[in-house]
Amino acid sequence: MRIGFARALLYAVCLSAVVILSQFVYELRRTAEEQFLADFRAATSEFTNEVDHSVSTVINYVLSIGAFFESSDLVREEEFARFIIRSRFLTESPHLRTISVMPYLHQSELPQFHDALNGRKEIRSFYGYTPFEVAVVPGQEHYAPITYLESPDSRQGILGYDIASNPRIMKYATAALLSTQPHMTPPIKFAADDNEDTHDVLIVTAVKSSANLGLREIADSGRSAFIAASYSPAIALSRMLQETAFGAQFEICIFDVTDPEPMQIYGSAAAPRGQTPLVVNKLVLGNRVWELRYFKSPGAMGKENVQRFIFLGLIGIVLILALTIAIDRLIRGRSLLEREVEERTEQLNELNQALVEAAQQANAESDAKSMFLAHMSHELRTPLNAIIGYAQMLQKEPFGKIGDKRYLEYADTIEEAGKIQLQFVEDILSLTALQNGQRTLEKHPMDLQDTAERCIQFLQTRIEEKSLDVQLKGDLKNAPFYGDERSMQQIILNLLSNSIKFTPEGGRITVRLMRGERKTIVSVEDTGIGVAPEDMDKILKPFGQANVNAYNAHEGVGLGLSIVSSLAQANGGEIRVESELGKGTTVTIEFADAPEL
Repeated sequence: MRIGFARALLYAVCLSAVVILSQFVYELRRTAEEQFLADFRAATSEFTNEVDHSVSTVINYVLSIGAFFESSDLVREEEFARFIIRSRFLTESPHLRTISVMPYLHQSELPQFHDALNGRKEIRSFYGYTPFEVAVVPGQEHYAPITYLESPDSRQGILGYDIASNPRIMKYATAALLSTQPHMTPPIKFAADDNEDTHDVLIVTAVKSSANLGLREIADSGRSAFIAASYSPAIALSRMLQETAFGAQFEICIFDVTDPEPMQIYGSAAAPRGQTPLVVNKLVLGNRVWELRYFKSPGAMGKENVQRFIFLGLIGIVLILALTIAIDRLIRGRSLLEREVEERTEQLNELNQALVEAAQQANAESDAKSMFLAHMSHELRTPLNAIIGYAQMLQKEPFGKIGDKRYLEYADTIEEAGKIQLQFVEDILSLTALQNGQRTLEKHPMDLQDTAERCIQFLQTRIEEKSLDVQLKGDLKNAPFYGDERSMQQIILNLLSNSIKFTPEGGRITVRLMRGERKTIVSVEDTGIGVAPEDMDKILKPFGQANVNAYNAHEGVGLGLSIVSSLAQANGGEIRVESELGKGTTVTIEFADAPEL
């Protein structure tokens, strides 16, 4: 009964969760669409203002040049160039390609105009103006040749161009003259442009002044002149999209819709063709109407991304249903699982008890072994000390000379054998103390260089007996080292003893003390008999020696490196052994620096 009620409650909760999740996904989808559209409109409105500001700035600049001419009686090439340079508009606005000035001349004034240009040929050449002559066109009454020109690029192909010969341009120049307001042309492809995709618009204004342009011979107080700026929408808009975050939010196409047939001014690379724009804004600039059509960028939040919310909602519903079914199965199998858990728990308890008993037995055996070894070592130390002492006394002959010198050699052999056995006893005691945790390390700052030197000096007799070349390399006099001096001395002594033991007469042993990155490195390298690869895993274990005749021919049972390994680990070190049979062995221990307090 209780299980049936729990299952009914479970499915009721599942149904409620599905309804709530569906409503949440619907609201989330609607909110996301509204937010995206609001953000899209805000971004496009801001970009439209940027375009308006860019073009309006050029128009105002053209008007300021017109005011400069109207307020001056005489404007030569140098004054014009100085005004353009000081305004810095050409250098700061790469989308502004040229600034040109054209006097409005009658056909009858052309000879006088040419004479005036020839009179200023040298000064114009100095400022980079090439000579030109306006060709007379039959039936053309007025002319407007480009006389002054400033451009970041070459003047070639533009200077001397008569805009009056181009009806399309002259239409808007005349409108500017009659209305006294600046006018902008539709997109124009200039012959001097190599790029087929480059289309500029001209912003033209007309001024009334003497308009002699430095040519007094044609001075006329009532003459008109045209000032035109070549503006590149492609350069301006591409730069605005690159320097702002707008480029990732939308794609844009701009059309001039002043005339019945719209003309495209600019289109971003990924702008779709034939689709309805999300937002359309219009600008009136220079008596032309620009229509800015905005499309969703492929990477922006849109219909495809909104569908993700529906997909995620469906996944959530599926997960809820799957979870409900899984929980239902869990409820139905609850009693079975409880029985299985009880059985497994009982089995684990029995297994755990067996493991505890086995561990206790192993610890007891280990303790018994350690106690036996320690007891035997203590028992062996006393007679060994007596044997060594009497052997040394016999060598000194305190009670008179011994007749045959062979007795002295036998005494020396007894002493050496006793020392070997005593060292074996000491090694067993040290290893037992380390394994049982009975040895306490007293770590403090120490001079590792001095310790190594003392160890070499301590073994000097054995070194000289075998004529070994022992070198100490490295300088740790000023390097900090924090460790237990007694155990460090025992480490170096054991490593040196091993190398002396297994290095033939005349061999070489090198002790290196080095500093690494936040660590101290102790290395002992010898030219001894070496170790075979298959025996490398044995030499660090207690009573482990390499299973080769050369090794077995030497005294000892293989506790030296085991003690070194244990002492190194106790001092925070890691031991590494590299060896090649017949060439020698290198034992390296790396001690990490003590953490700063």
